[in-house]
Amino acid sequence: MYNVEKGTGFFNQWYRIGLFNLLLVATIGLLLRYKMVASLPWADHKYFLHGHSHFAFSGWVSLIIMVGILQRIHTHSGQQIIKKFKPLLWLHLLTAYGMLVSFPIQGYGWVSISFSTLSIFISYAFVWMVWKNCNALIWGNKTAALSIKAALVFLVVSSFGAFWLAFLMATHSSTQSHFFTALYSFLHFQYNGWFFFGILGFWLTMLPSAELATKNRLHKGVVWIIAACVPAAALSALWMKVSAVVYAIAIVAAIMQLGGVILAWKSIRKGISILVTTLSTAEKWLLGLSGGAFLIRVVLQSLSTIPALSKFAFAYRPVVIGYLHLILLGCITLFLFAFLYGKNLWRAHARLMHVAFILFIAGFLGTEGTLMLQGFGYIGWISIPYTNEVLFTSAILLFSGAGLLFASSRTTSMQ
Repeated sequence: MYNVEKGTGFFNQWYRIGLFNLLLVATIGLLLRYKMVASLPWADHKYFLHGHSHFAFSGWVSLIIMVGILQRIHTHSGQQIIKKFKPLLWLHLLTAYGMLVSFPIQGYGWVSISFSTLSIFISYAFVWMVWKNCNALIWGNKTAALSIKAALVFLVVSSFGAFWLAFLMATHSSTQSHFFTALYSFLHFQYNGWFFFGILGFWLTMLPSAELATKNRLHKGVVWIIAACVPAAALSALWMKVSAVVYAIAIVAAIMQLGGVILAWKSIRKGISILVTTLSTAEKWLLGLSGGAFLIRVVLQSLSTIPALSKFAFAYRPVVIGYLHLILLGCITLFLFAFLYGKNLWRAHARLMHVAFILFIAGFLGTEGTLMLQGFGYIGWISIPYTNEVLFTSAILLFSGAGLLFASSRTTSMQ
């Protein structure tokens, strides 16, 4: 019988599936980095990159956020939520593995596009079914519920960019501006919408409820950040020649986002101080690094409104990849590790877990540092030696950390 308060038995099994999927993501990442230092003629880099990114989004991040939301609903609505959503989770997992296999084989072909399209329709069903249970999303504070609802909305909005991108690739009618506009729209609403507001909702539930009860400024700050998300898509278009109106929208969005973050931070400083005293050392490091990555993201987005910096950011591939990894690995994944830590997945193998965290963080920092050095090197036309070797070593660390995290997670159901 599942624990109605935590639902640990069923949900922890799905969290472990997510960790296994992260291991597969790291495996493909290792393969891609190996291809940079050695010849792998049978592996099409672009095709494998498509499979890597799609599976990272659906099989790792989206799966964990979905299961986390369902666990909170389950806590309030009872065990029947498991029967209702279980088929949907399996269908979501099926499409994720379909993309993992089909994209490396054919790139954007009819099979991979079919799986990605089916994945989008499943996400629609998830949003619709969760929305009907929104009363269970209150979780004791309206701000967390608002954040989760925003995440669900942006999950749907992100699909429009995905449909546009799939159409361009399938019909071979893509121009550079159309392709990157579709791609960056999809990435923006996934990274800065669905992913970010999903984990923000989880994080807000970690704060002391007494602190949240009277924090109207926190709610206003989150409202500002949510409101800035749609116009902030214009920040991804500044690499093109845009009109003064689009440029003004981008600046306003950056200001709104920065103002929302400052407003929210001022209102929860005391709550964070209380929270820190209840956390383990591992959780402090994970949340601290995740928060640091988020602040860097906000600063970089604000600086991208400067034309010269915007052109630099989008002109060099290592800078773009480094920024995306900063969010996905630093802000999102490290937070999800802290979130899963609270589920006691690694309680039986704490030492191995700590080694895994160290390896993964080292791989993340190595990847970020090298990509940024490459980007700055391009400014002065300086070739940084051994970058591919360092990136390959960092990929080994990420793979080793992900493997140990999965191996050290609990294999028995927690009742």
